[in-house]
Amino acid sequence: MRIRDTYADGINLSNGTRNSRVFNSSFRTTGDDALAVWANPYVKDRTVDIAHDNHFVNNTIQLPWRANGIAIYGGYDNSIENNLIYDTANYPGIMLATDHDPLPFSGTTLIANNGLYRTGGAFWNEDQEFGAITLFPATRDIVGVTIRDTDIVDSTYDGIQFKNGGGNMPNVAITNSADGTIVIQPGSQFVINGG
Repeated sequence: MRIRDTYADGINLSNGTRNSRVFNSSFRTTGDDALAVWANPYVKDRTVDIAHDNHFVNNTIQLPWRANGIAIYGGYDNSIENNLIYDTANYPGIMLATDHDPLPFSGTTLIANNGLYRTGGAFWNEDQEFGAITLFPATRDIVGVTIRDTDIVDSTYDGIQFKNGGGNMPNVAITNSADGTIVIQPGSQFVINGG
């Protein structure tokens, strides 16, 4: 599948989407997130209709002109694996965040074996700077995150950024991630293994 030149997201898995996979696809010049999971709180049953077990695998993303290469907003057991992300204009290559008021993160969120090239950037009149990978607990905690075996090359700002918000990021595990600076802000607890 190829998606080109959209005004908004390429694909946004929302409204309780679960057990879904987007793979072997190409996204270029999306106007918002190329790929997103949003655990939308405006569902019939919040205990059942929560985004989970969604996977973005083996995709290529180039030049999103607004927002992220790949984003996950809440839910559980979602993953971002084996993707190549190039040249984000102003947001991260990969973002985990709790803005947009999602249902909570729980379980595990895996970011593994990705390549991020010239990602991150500045937005809102350069009032916000984003790393290649950014975790942003804007309204609630982001839990259960593992980032491993990832290449970050020539990021605009930080390699991996832990951004301040209204929540915390307990026990983030980072393993075998190459290149880029890791920036930690208050409210973060993490484990780093490898180099």
